[in-house]
Amino acid sequence: MQEVFCPDFVPSHQIFTLPAHPDVYKLVVRSKGAVRYATLEGEGFCVEEIHNYFEPFDAAVHVFYLRKNWLFEGKKLTMHYRNRTKSRFCAEVGRYAYTDFLCSMEGIRDENALIDEICDTGIVAESSVEHPLAEGITWTEVTGKDKGGLPMKWFYFTVKYGKGTFRCGTANDGTAPNEVIQTVEGQAQAVVAKGYNVVGATNADFFDMFADNHPSGPVIKDGQVITNGDSHRAFFGVDKLGEPVIGDFRHEPWLKGNMKEAVAGLQRILKNGEFGDVWPSERFCSDRHPRTAVGITAEKDVIVFIVDGRLPEHSNGMTLYDVAVQLKALGAVNAINLDGGGSSTFLVKEGDGFEIRNFPVDARTPGVVGIREIFNTLLILAN
Repeated sequence: MQEVFCPDFVPSHQIFTLPAHPDVYKLVVRSKGAVRYATLEGEGFCVEEIHNYFEPFDAAVHVFYLRKNWLFEGKKLTMHYRNRTKSRFCAEVGRYAYTDFLCSMEGIRDENALIDEICDTGIVAESSVEHPLAEGITWTEVTGKDKGGLPMKWFYFTVKYGKGTFRCGTANDGTAPNEVIQTVEGQAQAVVAKGYNVVGATNADFFDMFADNHPSGPVIKDGQVITNGDSHRAFFGVDKLGEPVIGDFRHEPWLKGNMKEAVAGLQRILKNGEFGDVWPSERFCSDRHPRTAVGITAEKDVIVFIVDGRLPEHSNGMTLYDVAVQLKALGAVNAINLDGGGSSTFLVKEGDGFEIRNFPVDARTPGVVGIREIFNTLLILAN
């Protein structure tokens, strides 16, 4: 394998302390090209990355957790890039590339201290209207503002425990592991055609929209693993006893083989009532975007949440911390972030059909036609 040295793509970086792990630093590196995989090498160590997020696909954030003795002022590190997506970066430098950079220990921050500074945009609700869908199932539309007075709009379903259930929707309700995609409404209609009483739906997993549409995490429907059965990605679903679950197979291995339906996300933004993976130092988390998320309350009610964004006159999006704050205020103790951006779609049953109640940003972008087709959906079924 031949790698190309790229001095023009030297990344920027920042270092954070982790209060719970005093002997570990968190190194956040922002590269100038959209690459999915990266490896960090220094004198005597080589660390595969743990997280990498990129949005809107022209920059990448790479996160490494390093022992204290692996970092010191002026240490030269090498970043090796691997790519499996189409990007300007790899078109310019080839599939494999590396750069060297000097690791500065100046300005080290406590990451937790950044939450209010970076992530809390001070969003407050000004009006809220709840609409019934079925016994124990409602949808709510909320209008508000952030601390700068910018408009906000978000929506959520509330499904009381035992009053509804969930199904993983796929294109034509099929079981193809990738490539086939369909809008949220198309996937809902495919399930309705089989006799299910679908009253609401949202988008679900992240997927590779620039290649074969493969979803990023486990997809399970009717107890069958469609794809990514060994993925460590977190997911929301219902187990074979009908209980709502947020988990992953790495930390909850007992869930493997016991899930009836599951759609994956990534960040577990609430964990047992506390803020979780809101990662203020990473742009994907601290920038404001359209978002889709799911929370579970202590009473096992489920809240499916969507916020509009990237439409300044309508709604300006939320950070992951903002989403966690809103879900926690609604009673959620555990919550997961699903795919967002142009995928975020809030579909509600209206009479014999469906209505999209939010403003999917793709449908409001010049040159983009209609609602985004996606790999899978989270369908809400009334009993």
